[in-house]
Amino acid sequence: NPNNYYLRSVMDHIEDSDGQQWAFRADAEYDLGTEWLESIKVGARYADREQTVRWSTYNWANVANTWTDFGATPHPYWNLDSHDPDPASGFTGYPEGLYETSPFGADFFGGNLGDFVFVPVDALNAHRPDEYSRDLIGVGEFRPICTRLNELPDSCFVDNEIADVSETTTAAYAMLRFGGNGATFADMPVSGNVGLRYVETKNASSGFTRFPPNTYVFENPDGTTVCDNAYPDPVEGQPPPPPGTPRDPAHCYLSDEDLAFINGGSIGDTVKAKHRHWLPSFNLRVDLSPDWLIRFAASRALSRPDMGQLKNFTAISAGLPNPTDINDPRWIRDANGEVVGVTPTYTAQAYNPRLAPTTAWQVDISLEHYFGNAGLFSLAFFHKQFDNYIQQGSFEIDFTNNGTTRNVEVRGPSNGKGAKIQGFEVAYNRFFDFLPAPLDGLGIQTNYTYVRNSGVPNYTLSVPSPPATGDQTNAGTLGSTLNPDSLEGMSSHVFNLVGLYEKGPIAARLAYNWRSRYLVTVVDCCVYLPVWQEPAGFLDGSLRYRVTDNIELSLQGSNLLNTKTQLLTQVTDEDSPEGRRVLVPDAWFQNDRRFTFGVRVRY
Repeated sequence: NPNNYYLRSVMDHIEDSDGQQWAFRADAEYDLGTEWLESIKVGARYADREQTVRWSTYNWANVANTWTDFGATPHPYWNLDSHDPDPASGFTGYPEGLYETSPFGADFFGGNLGDFVFVPVDALNAHRPDEYSRDLIGVGEFRPICTRLNELPDSCFVDNEIADVSETTTAAYAMLRFGGNGATFADMPVSGNVGLRYVETKNASSGFTRFPPNTYVFENPDGTTVCDNAYPDPVEGQPPPPPGTPRDPAHCYLSDEDLAFINGGSIGDTVKAKHRHWLPSFNLRVDLSPDWLIRFAASRALSRPDMGQLKNFTAISAGLPNPTDINDPRWIRDANGEVVGVTPTYTAQAYNPRLAPTTAWQVDISLEHYFGNAGLFSLAFFHKQFDNYIQQGSFEIDFTNNGTTRNVEVRGPSNGKGAKIQGFEVAYNRFFDFLPAPLDGLGIQTNYTYVRNSGVPNYTLSVPSPPATGDQTNAGTLGSTLNPDSLEGMSSHVFNLVGLYEKGPIAARLAYNWRSRYLVTVVDCCVYLPVWQEPAGFLDGSLRYRVTDNIELSLQGSNLLNTKTQLLTQVTDEDSPEGRRVLVPDAWFQNDRRFTFGVRVRY
């Protein structure tokens, strides 16, 4: 029944980014022609990449929340099917056609849970929720993107939603190849290379910093001042306020300097950063026999941050204590304990144009056995030590606005202390060509990987606010400061099994992939806690038939097992009273089975 539902809020978001890159590369190789030294190779590369990021805020706004003050007659706004206007309050009625009643739960929870009210998907695609704009319905706070009050002329974005990022990279390397038919050690052929690469990365990011808006009320509707330095009238039967209780709302104690900082203004600037790295490498192959070989590799690798993380975008907020919390250390008191001032807490959500690339020292060793036409058995061990691992965290920066400088705790991507991963992988591939026809087209590919990671302290997962108390963290954490101690997206166990058949015009594959629990995100968007995904396995398949040398038919199936995935929220860790990591259900997802039929024509 739509009459049982109300619309709480609406959100929209748009992106309109573009970029270009010029890249030039040159290489040269000189053949040494000796028994041990094969050749020397040098090269250089230059790339200039520019990107303009236009990324709006997630424009969440209230329509009819339970906490909204609609005055004396709120009832016209609560029901989703309230389409009649209420002239007395200015409510013009909700738009028609923005809800439907449909069944929910079939084939997901094991049966139909009943009919529920939903927003039609075609209405979402047509942006019809824009019709809930305050300008159209007369209530709420929602103004769709492209109609907001502070957008730039002829634009759907405000100034701090636009960022220009450039990245210039210069690299040069030299590599010596050794080994060959005549290079042996203990009668075993040896080959490999040793090299050194120099990489220089320059980043420039132009954007805006937006300062907190001054939305404080200093004057009552009747013209009297809010900040009259007097206690509120005592309530009959209630004790007087405790000594040291603030006489006024917290914003009445703001200094002239803080009021100058909290002016809602914005400042554009360009942040430049330069990073230099030397990257050595060494690779060695030893042929134990015609069928068995050992490989060893040691190198230092580099991975640059995604350019989206380098945006120069900062939105600062000011936090003030609640007047009822007389023990909040942000109150400034005189010798008699009376409140005479307040120290705001300045925090910000931002990206980080100063991010350094992540580097890793990595060592790999593998034993490989090749047999038959396409047979392989391999066992590999690996170890990687990361530096400047990028993780969501907090860092402090001084900002100056309107002649006032304040220290701001900025939350965004930052370079962490590092991390380690190590493990092994075993793989086996072959075709069973020794079987009688037509079974000689059967084959198998399988591998198992074990990964153990450590040294991933989530040292900035949750920052106390106010910092001096240590008993309250970011909204929703209930005082928790949790350490997941894991890299994002890293499962300890991964298993793959692929069955093959290739014979004549027929090619078929059936692939099963399973992975154990892994960390999805270190910090969730809303409750600032880690989120994990439960173990899950997926089965996919494909069938191809070659009609002629130029025409091929194919049928592909995804998620044939109709696997459901589950997210879990971490609420404790090893340092908690429970002494272990506790995870509670968060969300369930199901991606339906999907089948694709295709025709390929070559000419």
